[in-house]
Amino acid sequence: MTHTLYYKLLLGYLLFGFLGFVTIATFSSEMTYRHLLREEAEALYDEAVLIADNCSMAYEGKHVDLDSSYPQMDAVAVYLKADIWILDSRGRIIADTRRQRVGAVIEDFDPVTQGNRLYTLGRYFGQFKEEVLSVSAPITGNMNTYGYVVIHLPVSVVRAKQNDFLNIVYITSLILFGLSLIILLVFTTAVYLPLKKITYAANEYAAGNLSHHIEISSRDEIGYLAHTLNYMS
Repeated sequence: MTHTLYYKLLLGYLLFGFLGFVTIATFSSEMTYRHLLREEAEALYDEAVLIADNCSMAYEGKHVDLDSSYPQMDAVAVYLKADIWILDSRGRIIADTRRQRVGAVIEDFDPVTQGNRLYTLGRYFGQFKEEVLSVSAPITGNMNTYGYVVIHLPVSVVRAKQNDFLNIVYITSLILFGLSLIILLVFTTAVYLPLKKITYAANEYAAGNLSHHIEISSRDEIGYLAHTLNYMS
C-alpha cells in the first residue's frame, strides 16, 4: 500500500507557501505601489500649492522675485528628494532647484495634460531620462495664471519605498510560514504517526498475529480507535 497521506499534506503546505508568496509579490506589490504613488503625489501637491501661494504674493505685475522662493524650494527639494521648477504660462523654466534648466523652454508644453488627475507619470515632455512622478500647482493672482510650480519625484524613489515595505511583509510572511510548521508537527505527532501504528497493527491482524498490541494511549478519536482494535484482537 502506498503511504501518501503525509506527502499530500506536505505538498499542500508547500503549495500554500508558494501561492502566498506569489500573491504578495503580485497583488500586494501592485497595491502597495499604487498607494505609495497616491501618498507621495498628495504630499508633493501640498508643497507645490504652498510654493505657488508664496510666488503669487511675490508677483508685481507679471514678474516674480525668485530670490524669496529659492530658499523654501531648495529646502523642500532636499527633503522630498525631488526637483522643483517654476514655469511661466508658456512653459519657460524660470526657476530650477538644480539650476540646470533655467531659461529652457519646454516644447509642446500643455498645462492641461494633467487634466483632473492629481499626478502624471512619465518623462514630462521628454525632460527626463527616467520616469518621474510630476505634480503641478498654478501660480495665480488678479484672476490671472502667471505660471506653474511643478515638482518632479523620480519613480525610483517610490520603488525604493515599495521595496522597503515589501521586505517587511516578506519577512513577516516567512516568520508566519515557519510558525505554521507547528500545525504540520502537531499533525505528524497526533495523527500521522499513530495512524501508521494502527495501519501496521491492521496488517498484523490480517496476517493472523492477534497478539499484537497497539501502543497508543491518547484519549482522542485516534486513541479510541486503537483501544477498539486492541479489544477486537
